[in-house]
Amino acid sequence: MTASIQFIYLCGIDGSGKTTAVNYLVEQLQKRNRRVESVWLRFNHFYSRPLLILARLLGYTRYETIDGLRVGYHHFYRSRWLSRLYVALQYRDARRAIRKIERQARRTGHDTVVLDRFAYDILIDLEIATRIPMFQQARHQKRFVDLLPPSCRVVCITRDREKIYPARPESRADRNFEARWLLYDQLSRQPNVY
Repeated sequence: MTASIQFIYLCGIDGSGKTTAVNYLVEQLQKRNRRVESVWLRFNHFYSRPLLILARLLGYTRYETIDGLRVGYHHFYRSRWLSRLYVALQYRDARRAIRKIERQARRTGHDTVVLDRFAYDILIDLEIATRIPMFQQARHQKRFVDLLPPSCRVVCITRDREKIYPARPESRADRNFEARWLLYDQLSRQPNVY
């Protein structure tokens, strides 16, 4: 159904240069007369939105300010049911988003779609929030990765930690930064991820 549409998905930790790479890629593809659409999928909460509101009210989502830098944390791992429900709802949100993007690309006649954040980024965010090992539990990883269209090429943008800090100063204050960085480092070595 989507065989004529080429999907390119760029993933990577915040500050790695994804948006710059997406913009450059779109520009280069347009020079080759490709009809390109880029889609940023950072906040794609439809089914999970009520749960996120509830989590905030119950204290599972908190913000702190360190040296003037505001950092938010989901502590869903403190509740087993909340963690499981969040994973399920994030999956539904991701499935809804990719179907909508595929329909729109067909309707508008785009032959290439560049995704900025999607399945792997969601898996890493989920692992940080729930502490469920998404990459060690193949069933979770498979469900999310299977949402990628068959024509999709995945590129993981990596960058030295010290070069991320100027782009994202809040990373220095984020207690989850090191764990997140290590997960992206592992991801960059997975088969079928370039």
